[in-house]
Amino acid sequence: MTIDAAVTEPPPALQVSRRRGSGGSTLARYILIRFLLIFPTVLILVTLVFFLIRMTGDPITAALGGRLPADQLAERIHEAGYDRNIFIQYVEYLGQIFTFDFGTTITDKQPVVHVLATYGLATLELVLYSLVVAFIVGIPLGMVAASMRDRWPDAVLRVSAILFYATPVFFAGLVAKLVFSVWLGWLPVSGRANVRTEIALGRDGGTGIYLIDAIASGNPNYIWDVLSHAILPALTLGLLTAGIFLRLVRPTSSARTTCRTSTPRARAGCARVGSCARTRTSPRSSRSSPSSACRSPSCSAAPSSPRRCSPSRGSAR
Repeated sequence: MTIDAAVTEPPPALQVSRRRGSGGSTLARYILIRFLLIFPTVLILVTLVFFLIRMTGDPITAALGGRLPADQLAERIHEAGYDRNIFIQYVEYLGQIFTFDFGTTITDKQPVVHVLATYGLATLELVLYSLVVAFIVGIPLGMVAASMRDRWPDAVLRVSAILFYATPVFFAGLVAKLVFSVWLGWLPVSGRANVRTEIALGRDGGTGIYLIDAIASGNPNYIWDVLSHAILPALTLGLLTAGIFLRLVRPTSSARTTCRTSTPRARAGCARVGSCARTRTSPRSSRSSPSSACRSPSCSAAPSSPRRCSPSRGSAR
């Protein structure tokens, strides 16, 4: 009587298609979960910021306290509604956020939406520049570190990634500005462009993203002026993210390189790692046979898992 359940493996082409389909669904599920987590995360952060600010006072007192008489300060607090119950303020605060009514600034009474539209495009442009730098620097260096695993270039790149990630952005920006702008004079000290370029790009009411407006103008001097002003901030922020990309790409590329350069038996084991975890045995064979821990003959070939038993060559009697 046969106790071990017979296990048959699907053809290699079917295994590859299953792995590809599983990988795609896993990535899509990961992206979807991360996207859905944005909403509770923002709600928690907004709630914490609201109550922490209210516990220490109110925004008007924090911004204008000591510069206005007490009666004028109390009048402004009453007009803004900061003297009401804190939970009523919180509910109204959430309602204004959901309707994109961010109010006006305390100092110059400008709509916050207008301020975001004016300066938010500059932030978006800088984020895009820094992402380009992070991709160009982090991914290739991560692949180089993986190809030279456990050698001195790998060690140098790993230490560099830690330094990129651990260095405060404001400190790196000040040092870069001091070296490349003040001492060497290669790049501008600050700003998105010089005054002449800003006037020329803003004359026709462009998109607000200077690089697109400069390309649309067709003037190479404007394009170079915008890019030269973006180099230092893009490098400062991009190297921070590049360190993260390097540390993420290195182990993945290293694992693939190991499977490509190992022996044929080890490569076959690398291909079967996913199928070993999915192989199943019958409940009766799991209870009756001590050799059922090896769920398929291919499991013993996986290089990353210990050899728990040898493949079953016959039936237990």
